[in-house]
Parts: sequence; structure tokens; C-alpha cells
Amino acid sequence: GDLRSIHCWATSPVGTRPTAPPPAWRVSHALNGGGILMNWGVYYLDFLLGLSGWRLKPVAVSAQVWGVAPELSDRVANGADAETHLTAMIRFACGATMVYERGEFTAAPARQEWQLLGTRGALRLHLFDAKAAVRLDRADPTTGVQTSTLFEDPASTEQFMVGPVADWV
Repeated sequence: GDLRSIHCWATSPVGTRPTAPPPAWRVSHALNGGGILMNWGVYYLDFLLGLSGWRLKPVAVSAQVWGVAPELSDRVANGADAETHLTAMIRFACGATMVYERGEFTAAPARQEWQLLGTRGALRLHLFDAKAAVRLDRADPTTGVQTSTLFEDPASTEQFMVGPVADWV
């Protein structure tokens, strides 16, 4: 069917108080070119848009970025000026949309979940956990949504990501 929406949640929770000073380059526009969008976010966007064969053409983007929360400022170097959390809504020429959230030092549990939703089904990916899986949900006119597992339990994160990483390189 036709693609309607892509959802990507990729957030990491704040950890315990650091025992060593954070590196100056990590959340710095001058030293690193940006924050979470430049450090990791572009790879997620590359992977997600690559799944469409690069047929999705953005026509509008609305986004918001935030830096680390003041009470967690010890997680970044003094003078850190780059984003650690972003949320974006992207609309494509074909009418499909993407809701994209990427963050680190968040006040929530880790979430690594993608969903590509179309008119006849959805593809769900849960990445970077011990039970990584790819599931396909299909709409059946008689019985409703039926779920099948396409992939589950990789031997390692490295094995699971070898294709996307090799493709990117």
C-alpha cells in the first residue's frame, strides 16, 4: 500500500552523575558541528529515508531542539551550546509524514522504536536491545490486524547493524 507515516523514537535516559569531566567537543557547535542531530540523528534519518529508496522528498519541516536540562548540566562541558534533544514533524511530497524524536540525557526510559505505517500494514522495528525484532502488521478485512515476525534475536548488535553500517560507509 501507500506509505502514510514514519515514526522514529530514539531516546536515551540520563545516567548517574559522571565521575570525570565530559569532553568539551561532545555538545559543541564549534568543535563538533552540532549536538544530537549531527552526532546521531543524521544516521537515523539516512537509514529511514534509505528504506524508501530515497523516493521521499521533504516539502516542510517543523522542529524544536533543546539543550541539556539545567539540573543535568554536569553531563556536558561548560559552555555546551548544542542540542541534546529534538522533535521534528516532516511532511513529504507524496503526502506521507514523519515524526522524529532523538534525544540523550532524557528524563524517560530508553526508547528505540521505529514504525512505518501504510494503507495495508505497518513495519515495526525495535532496535538496540536484547530482543531486537522486526514485525509486520497487516490489515486483514476479515480478521483485523495480523502480526508476523520477520526477524528476531540477532546474535549481536554488531551483526544486526552490519548491513546499514556497511551501506553508510
